[in-house]
Amino acid sequence: MNVSGRASCGNCDNLIGCAERQARMPFSAYRDNFDAETLAILEAAFNEAWEAVTSSGGDFDQETTRNALAELIISFAAEGETNPKRLKELALAALPQTLGTP
Repeated sequence: MNVSGRASCGNCDNLIGCAERQARMPFSAYRDNFDAETLAILEAAFNEAWEAVTSSGGDFDQETTRNALAELIISFAAEGETNPKRLKELALAALPQTLGTP
């Protein structure tokens, strides 16, 4: 917590909007759009998908890839998908096209 009593990333005194905290919590900006249970599903899907991406051993821009992955998961959830395994699969399948990679 910082001096104002609000959460920070732990490495700085910035409020919730700091880049490091947002990188760890890519769906925090969507608290008004999804209920807590759905947000937990989105985060679980994202974390599993991110693990698959990072263990692939490829060379990629982490910030761009994380943002694209989060946006894909959000778009599939907005279409009604709530199964975390399916969200992960859909996002990973769409990621290369979204990033413009083969």
